[in-house]
Amino acid sequence: MKTKSTTHVLEGVQEFELRLRREGLIVQRIHSDRGREFVSEQLQRWCRNRGIYKTTTVSDDPAANGRAENAVGKVNV
Repeated sequence: MKTKSTTHVLEGVQEFELRLRREGLIVQRIHSDRGREFVSEQLQRWCRNRGIYKTTTVSDDPAANGRAENAVGKVNV
């Protein structure tokens, strides 16, 4: 992604979902931290329109974000 802006994150999520769909996989849930770029109304609306359940980590659990960051590092985009 070019930046962590709401627009670039939304475009990245859309592209990733499209790649998964091309592989025959269906995205049912997107789970992220509570970063502003992930809780934007644009991303929430896009998820609702696609029937994707959007969840976030608990705000007082810093270990949860570390697990997610580690998993992202293992995904080959």
